[in-house]
Amino acid sequence: IRWSEDEYQVMMDFLVSKNRIDRALSIDIWEECLKNNS
Repeated sequence: IRWSEDEYQVMMDFLVSKNRIDRALSIDIWEECLKNNS
């Protein structure tokens, strides 16, 4: 599959934003666990 520059950029932006959301959720869950354990 040939990707155009624009398609590639959109995909990278999507992956980066998705990872950012996943990371934020992970941090929230982690903080909840720490609070519950302390």
